[in-house]
Amino acid sequence: MMTASAGKKQKPFKRLLELGSRLKQELTLPLVANTRDITHAEGEQLLEAGFVGAYHAVRLGEGRDTPLKKEKRIRTIQVFNDVGLKWMNCVEPVGPEHTPEELVELMFLAREYHATYSGVMRRVNFPGSPMEKYGMITEFEMARLVAVSRLVMGRVPKAHCTHEPHTASMTAGANLFFPEKGSSPRDDQADTGKGRARDINECRRLHWETGWDPGLPSNCF
Repeated sequence: MMTASAGKKQKPFKRLLELGSRLKQELTLPLVANTRDITHAEGEQLLEAGFVGAYHAVRLGEGRDTPLKKEKRIRTIQVFNDVGLKWMNCVEPVGPEHTPEELVELMFLAREYHATYSGVMRRVNFPGSPMEKYGMITEFEMARLVAVSRLVMGRVPKAHCTHEPHTASMTAGANLFFPEKGSSPRDDQADTGKGRARDINECRRLHWETGWDPGLPSNCF
């Protein structure tokens, strides 16, 4: 018999599978899921629904600043590798309080578990948040970390992202941006595309400004 909590846990995942199956029929673009920790059976269900990969991060301070266990996150990453889903990753959410050892540990994790793409994202604070007292890192610091991550990860990830998009990290080695639309926990605007985020045209412009060709096909899929 399924418990009430298990049933609640299944509903969002089932909805994700339904959306994947529907999008697969309408689009030729690769679908990447962003979901909770999963089992091997659920990983196979994602594949069947049309997803080619999944984003999953062991976050900085996991188990200390969050109630989640680092080991559980890593088990899910292994599930992706076992069933044939590409694993997408980012070193995040970076704050001024995080030590070089913490940052490099996650960079080596991306290398060890063969992240398809990785990158660096800073934490965006909002008034009253538990981590607000630590402040935020600058875009310049993000660029420095992108450069370090490229050296640590070598040729394992096929692309390196930075978020939000900006030219400093692009010149330091990032080659992947994500335009955004709709609500975001990082923004106080209802549509983050009109707030912190960048739309697809702006992302293309930033690629062009830093010498990249945004019209080339992805090397990740």
